[in-house]
Amino acid sequence: MLEIKPAIPEFLKKVDFENRVANFDDINILLNNGWLAGIDLNPAALNDSANDNYMSHMAVIFGGDEHNHWLYDPGLTLHPHRKISQPKLAKAWFWAAGKRLAWGLLK
Repeated sequence: MLEIKPAIPEFLKKVDFENRVANFDDINILLNNGWLAGIDLNPAALNDSANDNYMSHMAVIFGGDEHNHWLYDPGLTLHPHRKISQPKLAKAWFWAAGKRLAWGLLK
């Protein structure tokens, strides 16, 4: 990590960051512009688990329509093309108000 420290100031000049709560419009904008979208979600909600405790888990959204999104989910059971309804994804992603994380990954 220390070897990249000198490059950070130049990186920050070239990249625009927004510090706010993400939403599905943000995800769809990324996807429509050829990006992938990474999100932090609760796999217990995603997997309909009776366990209501939050567990942080990262997944990549690579496609979607008005009703569903397709995830690359690297969970303990790999789901490389997981189709998730928007309501179920919302339940897993909106795990705590003000803490929805999302970031774009250029394909």
